[in-house]
Amino acid sequence: MSDTIPNAEKSDPLMAELKALRRGYGVNAKFDVTTYPCLAEVLRVDTSASAFTAREQFHDRLAAQCDRLSERHRLTAKYALGFDGDLDSRYTDRVRPLQTRFDRDARTVQRRIDGAFAVLCEQLVAAARPRHPWHTNALSTVVTLDGPGADVVEDRAITARVDGLDHIEHSFTVLAPPGVEAGPLDLATVGVEGIAGGDVVSAELRTRNRASFTLRLPKPLAKGEAHRFRLGIRVASFGPFYVCTPIQPCDTFHLAVQFERDRVPAEVLVVDGVLSHEATDPASAGGRITPDPAGLVRTRFDDLELARSYGLLWRTT
Repeated sequence: MSDTIPNAEKSDPLMAELKALRRGYGVNAKFDVTTYPCLAEVLRVDTSASAFTAREQFHDRLAAQCDRLSERHRLTAKYALGFDGDLDSRYTDRVRPLQTRFDRDARTVQRRIDGAFAVLCEQLVAAARPRHPWHTNALSTVVTLDGPGADVVEDRAITARVDGLDHIEHSFTVLAPPGVEAGPLDLATVGVEGIAGGDVVSAELRTRNRASFTLRLPKPLAKGEAHRFRLGIRVASFGPFYVCTPIQPCDTFHLAVQFERDRVPAEVLVVDGVLSHEATDPASAGGRITPDPAGLVRTRFDDLELARSYGLLWRTT
């Protein structure tokens, strides 16, 4: 997965613009932000705003990125660009204090400035990437209970938000049923399969009860390109609930749970947008669903909030 413009390609014009910006009075000059289009883009400057507003956004956001650098790089970059030091001084005069501070000659200080700019470019590119590289248009999950375990089949339609999306990071949490001693999740008792639209690789235990894996897509997706995949997950021991807690945007979630006919629960509760640590608390439920004669329940959720839980919780007694 990569940014819309590959990292190396984008860093070069950013470096050129930083070097151009540092000349003269640096960020303290009355400049037009469109003179630095790559910097304006990664800083998300509103170039349609007034010249003053755009320049203020550019100044403040670039300063904030410099402040995230390590102490040595931060000091070097801010002096070079004109954020620190004598604001009325030109570039060569602004960086003289760095020669004294580092006890180095002008050429060595210049190399340090270029090094700080290189790190700043990498940071700017990383910060400009979309927070969510993909989003789910529709998720449909069928849970089939079988004794203490369950089979889960997940169909997901996604849209890439970046160019070159070639894998999906996925995870799931399995909690022990009531009355069963809680222990670390044993990956040997969990089966994960890419049924269609991708291959499962790199499954590993992240926390005591949460496993993660990578779904490798058949080909890299372009920004805006749609894709569908289907996953199968088999767990040997299954707690009395199933929820989706999205960390990527999700438009629609359809959930169906098929109970065994001789083990249909006394009550099925709807978990609708609750905090994840409250998902198993019946008091947080937002309603009830009655299974049909075959022991099947269905529900749907729209416009899911990130880090909130949606699904079903059931009680057998």
